[in-house]
Amino acid sequence: MKRKFSLLAFLIIFQVALADLRVGFYSSTCPRAESIIVEVVRRRFTTDKSITAALLRMHFHDCFVRGCDASILLDSTSQKQSEKDAGPNLTVRGYVLIDEAKKALEAACPSAVSCADIITLATRDAAFLAGGVNYAVLFPAAGDRLSDFQGSGAPDSSMDPTLVAKLRRMCGTPSNTNDPTTFLDQNTSFAFDNEYYNQIRLKRGILQIDQELASDKSTAGIVSGFASNPGGFQRSFANAMIKLGSIQVLIGNVGQIRQNCRVVNQGKPQQPTNPSKPQQPSNPGKPHKPNNTGKPQKPSNPGKPKKPSTPGKTKNQASKQKPIRGGKKQNPRFF
Repeated sequence: MKRKFSLLAFLIIFQVALADLRVGFYSSTCPRAESIIVEVVRRRFTTDKSITAALLRMHFHDCFVRGCDASILLDSTSQKQSEKDAGPNLTVRGYVLIDEAKKALEAACPSAVSCADIITLATRDAAFLAGGVNYAVLFPAAGDRLSDFQGSGAPDSSMDPTLVAKLRRMCGTPSNTNDPTTFLDQNTSFAFDNEYYNQIRLKRGILQIDQELASDKSTAGIVSGFASNPGGFQRSFANAMIKLGSIQVLIGNVGQIRQNCRVVNQGKPQQPTNPSKPQQPSNPGKPHKPNNTGKPQKPSNPGKPKKPSTPGKTKNQASKQKPIRGGKKQNPRFF
């Protein structure tokens, strides 16, 4: 399995506009939202500490495809393949955790917390439980590096020989069909720290692209800085995650808050323009008098039924709305 992005990609994210976002967006509409999500994440983390990496990957894959809109959660339909089933996303996981959080939130605050915000908050909480900073949310197999690197008939010379031997024992021959996996961080695999950068400086990068971060002149300095300064890495990570969670966020009344994160809400029936005042005939009690007595009236457009005048979106239009981040208020939280 080939993965093209590493944790460093989170830390070189471009600047985005944050003026329309704020912290604490759900403090009035769903005060327990963050505590509900962190409890769901905590239960999962207790039995599966790898959920931190899974949620980080889900958040990254969601936000880098047309922004953080939770579109990665949508299931495919018979008419359209979803983003979830695209090749790079087939190994993304953590969907059940998001479903559990959404179910609990819908019970506490129906149609209040967006699916995109659940991903963002759950990712923050999982990173914190693994030893990361509790930042404020603005609302693989090694492949041919082991045996025939670039057609050389030998392992990749940039990889630590001890690691090569270990992985070859684990992976077996190239024809092995067991598809074993290994950690990208060979030292503190379940802790959220800067050890990954120390590992690639020691030529212990599992993926070639990770190892090249330490050897390429344009990124080697960044790797060294993070390796020697754990506090600086934590701060840079928090800032990068805040920026990542702010990419093309839908605000105000744009989009919809899904009741089930796996499907788009179905459109609601049309409501009258002013439902509190039912329409009355212009002259109740008085029969209508024809203009020309004895002459039957002809319809102006025979055979063409008159369209209703009630304005609004059709069911199909409503179902095509994009998912929403930040709810239906005009000033969502700072994500």
